[in-house]
Amino acid sequence: MTMKGDPFPVDLDLVNCIQGVAKSVDAIAAQPQPTLLEGGGGDWEEFWIYSVVLQISRVVTGKGNAGILSPFAMRCLPYPTLFGVEPHRDSLHHYETSWLLHPTILAALRALISLYIFTSIVVIWAWNGTHGNRSAIGQSFSYFTWLTYWGLGFYFLVSAVHTWVYARTGRSMLDRWPRVCRVLHALLYTTITTYPFLVTIVFWAILFSPPFYSDVFRGWSNISQHGINSFYALLEIVFPATPPHPFLALPVLIFLLLLYLCVAYITVHTQGFYTYSFLDPGDHGQKSGLVTGYCFGILAGICVLFLVSWGLIWLRRWATGGRVKRSSLDPLHNTDGLRREAHRLQSEQSEMEQLPV
Repeated sequence: MTMKGDPFPVDLDLVNCIQGVAKSVDAIAAQPQPTLLEGGGGDWEEFWIYSVVLQISRVVTGKGNAGILSPFAMRCLPYPTLFGVEPHRDSLHHYETSWLLHPTILAALRALISLYIFTSIVVIWAWNGTHGNRSAIGQSFSYFTWLTYWGLGFYFLVSAVHTWVYARTGRSMLDRWPRVCRVLHALLYTTITTYPFLVTIVFWAILFSPPFYSDVFRGWSNISQHGINSFYALLEIVFPATPPHPFLALPVLIFLLLLYLCVAYITVHTQGFYTYSFLDPGDHGQKSGLVTGYCFGILAGICVLFLVSWGLIWLRRWATGGRVKRSSLDPLHNTDGLRREAHRLQSEQSEMEQLPV
């Protein structure tokens, strides 16, 4: 049913649908909910409120599909929402702050880790180049271990710069960049808090054969790439004020693994070697079933590691109660202290009201 004579023809059925959704949002908003500043569990309600308000604003302004979006379109959320980087979260600076460390210290820690990673890469390459193994330098780009190690190095370098700029200015460099850069940063954070654990587990459970390396250099290089790498990932889970991964990042992780599988078999045809022995199906394909099993095992592994990483981040946010150490130039610097004091006074008042008279 459509009303005529108005500047914008409106479908009354769709209006009723929107009004019904708005009532549901009002019911949610009427309940005491933690805000984003509290770092609590209000993200789901805020997610829907933000979405519905966005759609209703399109109705009012006449933008979208003839001024009215269908109920199905109301569920088609913009990609920043799907990846948890909506504009209203920008001022929280999740990726540049920590609940424990001041931004300057966090930036220094990230820079130090990045320096170690790139220094170890240069040392390993120099060692191979001076010990008759120059081909290993070029071949290293075919190994998932090396690609993940490079990813760690660049993440810590970029995040150190972002955190340092935030500590000095109270603003993020990402504020001046396109929204898609925030999505890519969130995805990069997801990779460096999941892939290193996968590398460590696969190496020590499948590829490593005891006894341990008698060569000190080989022992150090393997521990750096297959042991300490997971420690770096754990630090990024524990210390920053980052939110849990967007669930849409899991298909991206799986897709990247599929792309690497292509790289591994391209390497076989171009350079004649398998980067990992469990990818070799044999001369006549007699081990193809085993290869398939390993691939599905790794697929299951990355799904489990994603959920574990997500759970640890959620647990950290719950345990810290939304505490954040901000730059003194951040407009929210004093707001956090006032909010905590208000919560303390509110808790004391609630306890006093429960005392028997």
